[in-house]
Amino acid sequence: MSAGRMFQRLAGAGKSILRGPVRSLRRRLNSSAVPPSALVLAYHRVYSPASDPHGICVSPENFREHVRFLTRKLDVVPLSDMVRFLKQGIVRQNTIAITFDDGYRDNLTHAKEILEEFGAPATLFAVAGEIGRNRRFWWDELSRLVLAPANLPDSLTVNLPGSTRRWERKGANGSERWSAAGGTTAPGSRVDLHGWLHTSIRPLPDAHRWIVLRELKEWGAVGEDDPSEHRAMTGEELRQFELGGRQEVGLHTLTHPVLSSLSSLEQKAEIFEGKAVLERLLGHPVRSFAYPFGARCDFTPETIHWLKDAGLESACTFYDGAVTPATNPFEIPRLDVGNWGVDEFARNVKRCLS
Repeated sequence: MSAGRMFQRLAGAGKSILRGPVRSLRRRLNSSAVPPSALVLAYHRVYSPASDPHGICVSPENFREHVRFLTRKLDVVPLSDMVRFLKQGIVRQNTIAITFDDGYRDNLTHAKEILEEFGAPATLFAVAGEIGRNRRFWWDELSRLVLAPANLPDSLTVNLPGSTRRWERKGANGSERWSAAGGTTAPGSRVDLHGWLHTSIRPLPDAHRWIVLRELKEWGAVGEDDPSEHRAMTGEELRQFELGGRQEVGLHTLTHPVLSSLSSLEQKAEIFEGKAVLERLLGHPVRSFAYPFGARCDFTPETIHWLKDAGLESACTFYDGAVTPATNPFEIPRLDVGNWGVDEFARNVKRCLS
């Protein structure tokens, strides 16, 4: 046998000997390249309203199908368990945590029954200053005052801190176009007017929000109605939500502000005072938090400083995406769930987990 042929055979044998270990190493490298992922779901309401301008309602029928899918296909765990593992750098693949923002009463009257039917835990983030108040949240009251009336006056003036904004109507009610004084925006529908007002009111301190809402109520001559289907829970209802030990309550600030628009001390007050209210009502420590509005621009490093100082252990955002071992426990992403049928819901869950 020639030296060349012998070298070829030895080389072939070497490749054969190495092939198994190389494949094994490649599999380990490939598996380690994709970290395990978990997912936190964000709901607001489990309710079927006549209209849903903010897109925050999921019907009880759809919610039941969501929970049925999750409990059959994935591992639904308490958020506190997911956070405990996350702080150790551990994420268990395909685990799911269910959360609710704001503390609407229907989380108790509709959602809890469905959660218990399937044995699923959940965390509710309550706006502490709204607990026990027989009124809508400010964004729902805005919708009632602007979108519900059949007729509105021809012009609107809103007094904001440091400025005044004015809109004028052209055309009949129902098909009208609203224009901002000074031509700062193109004319828009009543839905657009509602959006402009929401943007204007959103960053205001809570007391100023309600001053503007009272002015809108007088402007449109809108009467009182029964807010019981749209209010936050009472303290007793929050305790009922936690009964059974599978559901837990976290903090969503005192008044649902844009935290980044507040001074450091104002942020501290929203967090510390809200936490104190909840702990007094519930009789136990509160450890979890969700940022109002939840975008990166809606809180600051100082917010996280005060959360930690208050003894809170995690905070949820509205960043879309999965939880991985690299996730900061104070910037937990969540999937904002819409009123989806189960097929669309499953696709969105799988997208985030893949």
